[in-house]
Amino acid sequence: MNEPGIPAPLYVSSSAPLPPGALTFGQILDRIYHLTRSNFRLFVSIASAPAAVLAVFNALMTAAILLIMKPWHPQFPPAPFPMMGWFFAAVFLFDLLILVIFALYEAAASFAALQANAGIKVTFGQSWAFAWRKAGRYIWLAILRALIVALPIMIVAGLIAGSAVYAMMRSKSGFDPQAFFTVFPLLMLLDLGAVVYAVLIMLRILLAVPACVAENLSAWRSICRSNQLTQGARGRIFLLGLVLYAIVYVAVLVFELAIFSIAAIGVLAGSVAHLAMVPWGWIGIGILAVVFVCALWIWSACIWAVYSSAVVVVYHDQRLRKESISRAPAA
Repeated sequence: MNEPGIPAPLYVSSSAPLPPGALTFGQILDRIYHLTRSNFRLFVSIASAPAAVLAVFNALMTAAILLIMKPWHPQFPPAPFPMMGWFFAAVFLFDLLILVIFALYEAAASFAALQANAGIKVTFGQSWAFAWRKAGRYIWLAILRALIVALPIMIVAGLIAGSAVYAMMRSKSGFDPQAFFTVFPLLMLLDLGAVVYAVLIMLRILLAVPACVAENLSAWRSICRSNQLTQGARGRIFLLGLVLYAIVYVAVLVFELAIFSIAAIGVLAGSVAHLAMVPWGWIGIGILAVVFVCALWIWSACIWAVYSSAVVVVYHDQRLRKESISRAPAA
């Protein structure tokens, strides 16, 4: 049973005209655009929580690397190895935190997109409340997906690290390049195979979250359901991903150009005004860093809003193709 004030997730669409059957490739792109635009504020607000955590994490990680490596003081050696160990342990814990937050976000975003695709308005609070109701299920789904996709890559990374350690132990000088580079081509080939495997598996389990939300399935059944729904459509889904990636990539280039242009104008203004590096240069760098973190926060939220819309539209389209879902009457 649903809690009061939280409508059950729907997968049928009535908020915009749709063809009687499945959507063409162009209609899918058009539907993603209109669904995102008409619910942009809601989708971005839902994505703002994990995007903020990610932006803070990137800022802290960059600051930690600078403190450890000390690039502004070349006469001082980098921090000792134990500090590097603590750094990687902190990164691992942050990764787990991001996994949990992103798992809940995907459920909240899928719920909001499914409702919006059905012409039903929900709020930020309702979306996150829906995700929290079965948080354990969505977190376990995220863990299963991560293991299925990334396990081969993690194994190859472990082999590369083990080979490097073996090469260090073989040589009295600290590193034996011959022992490492003998197996390096094979390791790179294995890594390429693991990446190809990850892409193919992602195409199979892409629809697991909306299936879990809309059909109230368990984590493993959601993965099986996604594998069933994507049969015969993985090439089209891959092409759609490439198109969306190209659009996002161009937008990222424009974003980076704007940030670097602002930085260049600041450096030029400081040079013309003959401002000293201490303290004005560091103040400018600090301001630019804050601007960059805030921009990264907003930008990540916008990208994830498009992603959540795209996954839900593809999910609905595949159900139309495979199950001939009837659409709800237009309001």
